[in-house]
This record gives sequence, structure tokens and C-alpha cells, in this order.
Amino acid sequence: MVILTYTTDFSTFTALTLGGRHWHNDHVEHFKELSGAILVTVNNDSFIVTAASPTFTIPRKARHEAMRWDCPGRKDHQKAAQEALRKGMSAKGQSQELEKLRAQETEAEEWTTPADGEKEVFFRNLLSAASEPRNGILGEIFRFIHILIIHQGLDTRMVFLDMGPESGNGWRGMVEEMIWWVVIGITGLIGGIMGLRPVSEAYTQVY
Repeated sequence: MVILTYTTDFSTFTALTLGGRHWHNDHVEHFKELSGAILVTVNNDSFIVTAASPTFTIPRKARHEAMRWDCPGRKDHQKAAQEALRKGMSAKGQSQELEKLRAQETEAEEWTTPADGEKEVFFRNLLSAASEPRNGILGEIFRFIHILIIHQGLDTRMVFLDMGPESGNGWRGMVEEMIWWVVIGITGLIGGIMGLRPVSEAYTQVY
């Protein structure tokens, strides 16, 4: 189980580089919002989750992403979910509460089925690789390659080409998977030469 914190400076860029739209082949994810609010997109559906919301579950292979509720939505259904929250709270005379929500750090509890501890290892390595000082363009390329290797090694596949409303289904899912394997094949070869591994002893104990 891990606790995720989305600070007030959490940006759409951060969401895309550290997670973005992705899926898991071997794990079901469960989330419980503890404070604040997040915008969650699962396949072609977006919704706002607050501390008052029940635990929600993301099935295996479902394309999904999460960010602060007030990050700029990129898709119409994301924008619609954000606007519904704003209008709903304003209609109830909760404008001040809305501003507090905007200024509040967000925390969410996340765990998986099976509960094998891999999620904790994933975030320790991902966040360490993302925050490690790098110099210049080559350093940033090195960082990006390492992040992809961590994703691949710890059951996380990124969507590089969103196939639209039917993303993840049928031939569209196969195309997304194929693109992932092409990208990870190239970066994995380069990263292997550089000695990059999904789990680093410098970031966490090897399991």
C-alpha cells in the first residue's frame, strides 16, 4: 500500500511524465481518496474523486490516469467532469469550499490485487529516478529511458498513441501494445548498455 500526494504545484506535465495514460496487465488497482480531490480517467470516462467518495477499482488492462482535479483537462470528458464539480459546488453555495479544495494538497491511498508489494517498489524507483539530478539534454534522455525501463519491469505500460474512445479494445489495444513494445525494445536496448535496471539497489531494496 502506498500514499500518493498531489501537491498544489502538481502539473499536467508531471502527470504525463510520471504516469500519464497507462495500464497494468497483472494488477488490479484500488484507490481511496484521503484528502482533496483528483480527476480520474478510466478508459473513456472521467470523474472527480474526493475524500467523501467510496473506494474505486481499476481493472487489469484498463487505460487510466489520475491528476489533481484542477489540472487542465485535455479531453472533453475530463473538462466536463471538472466543470460539473465547479457548477455543483457553486450551486450549493460552496464557492469558498471550492477555493479551499483548489489550495489543498491531495492524498490518496493505493493498493493492488495481488498485494505483492510491487507498487511500493515501483514508486520508490520511479520517483527516485525522476528526481535524481541530471545535466543537459543527454541527462534528461537518460532519465526518460530509465523511467520507461522501470515502467516495463514493474507492470506498467504507457499509452504513446491514444486510439480514442475504444482505446484498449480489440485491434486498437493491440496497436497500443505494439507501439509500447517497439519503444521499450529500443530504449531497453540502450538502457541495458547503460546498465539501467527496473529495480535499483540505490533506490530500494531488491525484492
